[in-house]
Amino acid sequence: MTPGNGARTPPEWQSPPSGWQLYPPGYQSYPPSRRSRRPLVIALSGIAVIAIVGIVVAMVLNNGDAQTKAGTGSAQEVVKDYLDALANGDADAALNLGIAQPASRKYVTADMLEKQLKNWPITNIVVTQDKTLESANTALVHASADFGDKHSQAAIPVQKVDGRWKLKSATVSVDTMAQISPGGPAATLSVLGEPLGKDDHFDAFPGYLGITSTIPYLDVLSSPLLLDSLTAADVGSVLTFDFTLNNAGHDAVNKALETWIIGCLASDPSSYRCPPWDPGMPFDTSTVQINGPIDLSKVTQSLLPTTTRVVVAGTATYQVTANEIDGGPAVFNSVQPISTAVDLTAHPPVVAGPS
Repeated sequence: MTPGNGARTPPEWQSPPSGWQLYPPGYQSYPPSRRSRRPLVIALSGIAVIAIVGIVVAMVLNNGDAQTKAGTGSAQEVVKDYLDALANGDADAALNLGIAQPASRKYVTADMLEKQLKNWPITNIVVTQDKTLESANTALVHASADFGDKHSQAAIPVQKVDGRWKLKSATVSVDTMAQISPGGPAATLSVLGEPLGKDDHFDAFPGYLGITSTIPYLDVLSSPLLLDSLTAADVGSVLTFDFTLNNAGHDAVNKALETWIIGCLASDPSSYRCPPWDPGMPFDTSTVQINGPIDLSKVTQSLLPTTTRVVVAGTATYQVTANEIDGGPAVFNSVQPISTAVDLTAHPPVVAGPS
């Protein structure tokens, strides 16, 4: 029926309200399902796992490739790589470029190398190869570098093993001679802050060693361990250590002498290992008082080279107030001969009797 004036449009022909949309028959609308995101999450997770695996594989392959390439360059390149590894603090890379390996890695770790570089950074590396000294499997590579403010140069021996060039040794084996005098100052050495103990040798990279004594009263002097030390790869190096008594040591020895003198005058002499004293008059030891400081300016101190004892000899001058036996107080001056030794290993150092 065609609508005319006043006719009403059937309900099914009415226009939909504003905001509504028409859909084809059979269409059903549902709220968004969370299941629809799962494939995307799974896909992204899979990509992440693949990426991580790829990175790990790449790292392993690169590391293996670096290990494989170690020593594959020329003799000159291998020495350059070795010095660069030291300068960059890469202890493992440096060790990998040497044939002989250290007996102990106590002093050739990354931490120890960091200590060395902190004190003496390695700079100005120059490497040249002397072709006239090269043979099929051996060569001498001339290298120079600055270790802190110390310039070093040497002809470093390298050798071809299984087709690859390597240094005969990436470390230096150092003999301390501690076995000769296990009770002497050589047994008190400390390397890079670590006590050496009774070991008679140690292995180290060339550079700063920070050698000190565990006895705070001793200073240690030794030649620096630089590139020339690598030339003795087959036999090791012997460092000569000179021990000297420092200012704190001199003061400690004088303090031990003062304690000893007062003890011998005022206490039981046997407990202080006292020699026969000649104070000039008999007195009551319980009343002894030292007037002022004891003058030890005429007493010499000598550190024995193979022991931790200091030999002292000379005369001590002091003034004493004490009660005479069967008398009153008296003051007397004494010049007392001194010939004994002070043990630096005691805390504090003490007079240990004649050496």
